[in-house]
Amino acid sequence: MATQIIIALCEGPHDVSFINRILKTAGFISNEQKKLNQFPTPMDKLMASEFIKTDVEQLNLQELRKGVLPTHTLQKEDNWVFLYSMGGDSKREDRITIINNLKANIRQAGEIKGDRGNDDTQFSVVYIFDADNKGVAARLAEVLNEVKEVFPALTANIFPANSTFATVENIKIGCHIITGVDNNTGKLEDILMPLMRDGSEKIYDDAVKAGGDKYAQLC
Repeated sequence: MATQIIIALCEGPHDVSFINRILKTAGFISNEQKKLNQFPTPMDKLMASEFIKTDVEQLNLQELRKGVLPTHTLQKEDNWVFLYSMGGDSKREDRITIINNLKANIRQAGEIKGDRGNDDTQFSVVYIFDADNKGVAARLAEVLNEVKEVFPALTANIFPANSTFATVENIKIGCHIITGVDNNTGKLEDILMPLMRDGSEKIYDDAVKAGGDKYAQLC
């Protein structure tokens, strides 16, 4: 069975936490206790390299895990998922750096087999953004333009609709835009808040009264 390496580039910690929980219900288990050399190539070397070149003494743990290293890693058989909390959709350069690092470690056709990964390893990168007030089409266009910076030869629209994927230079690239009830605008909280209230209205209302709307939005 081929090894699957999936990198999920998320806006923030709430998105990562939500996806982390969803994946665990699907049978994925946490890899938080694994040492770097126990991860598949090239992720083992990429994470070690990022850690070494970072001035870790000047960062707190939250900053260290924001963009430099994945916030969570999970595994199910030969499927590995690396969840990155990018600290907002504006972190364009950080995302481009992550994809460029991955791209540089994928063996291209005709290259001599070395230690930059195995022939049976399949690589995927998925963008996970909130639609906010921009709408799905605008968000997909933003991501497409960003991907084209990494792959200048790319001319096709690889995101004709939400939650679509395409293979570009041996990397499967996907984009999922989170929306609310209108399936065009909104954010993750538009999905979570009704779920929180369903069957727990009193607890939810008490939380709002105790901490205000801001508290409820953070739950």
